[in-house]
Amino acid sequence: MNNSTDSIPTAQGDWANYEALASNLYATYCTEVGGKAFNGDSLPDWPTFRADPDKRVQSDAWVRVAGAVVHNSINRRLIVAIDAQQNPPAQERCRLPEGTFPKADCAGKAI
Repeated sequence: MNNSTDSIPTAQGDWANYEALASNLYATYCTEVGGKAFNGDSLPDWPTFRADPDKRVQSDAWVRVAGAVVHNSINRRLIVAIDAQQNPPAQERCRLPEGTFPKADCAGKAI
């Protein structure tokens, strides 16, 4: 795995949005674990954590997670939109031109 920042996914190159999201995700994580690392050490705030060269792999990972959140969210919205087009609700699926017969799965459905 490449640990350089050039391997971090970017949506239209908008690095600042990933940084901001990573900061929010990290802050939520810190809150949820009581502000302590697994060994009991206090977790630093995002700017301190991000600036620490010894923590660069970990902070880059948080930015990658933020990128994955964005990409998964976009992909999920696309999947839902495609599914809605391919599998419209019965009301839309069963609306047929005058004089045609409904599909078997539309029999008896009010439209």
